[in-house]
Amino acid sequence: ASSRQLVRAPSFRDPTQNRRGGNINMNSQVKLDKLVLCRFENLPVKIQRMLRTASIIGFTFSSNVLYGVLPLNLKDQMSAAMVNLLNQKWLFQDMENETLYQFAHPYAHQIIYELTPTCERAHLHKAIADYIAETCGDDRSQFAMLSFHYQHCDTDKALKYCVEATVELLRVDTIFDFGD
Repeated sequence: ASSRQLVRAPSFRDPTQNRRGGNINMNSQVKLDKLVLCRFENLPVKIQRMLRTASIIGFTFSSNVLYGVLPLNLKDQMSAAMVNLLNQKWLFQDMENETLYQFAHPYAHQIIYELTPTCERAHLHKAIADYIAETCGDDRSQFAMLSFHYQHCDTDKALKYCVEATVELLRVDTIFDFGD
């Protein structure tokens, strides 16, 4: 086969284009959105709320922080809900630190994060940052996380913790440790 024939062969065409000229990535993304939303909507409402709260904490999150910011009516159900979410492959648990969890799929994390209304997101970011500030005290390793959460609700505190996190990075000199 000539090179001209190979370029026209279906396996060598632009993989983002289907036969009708439509964008496969866009169609796939819509299907993936629907799949994630369908799975999410099939969860009990209380578990949906926990998963949305976890998504605000971050792609990787601590169950201690999640427990600390959940409303009282959800705290007693958190342990069973986490087992359910692990079994359904929404989350993975860190084997070395059992309080750390991670969303199984970054795309699902992002969709769930975006499902949370903006005003509720800001409220949760504040609750998360306040909880971390209260429980971690002067733990400098948490300053970047505090800055991240406060930037969604309190820009003055976000800037304060950003500066502190930067000072800490420069102090421990880890930013420049790239194999001499």
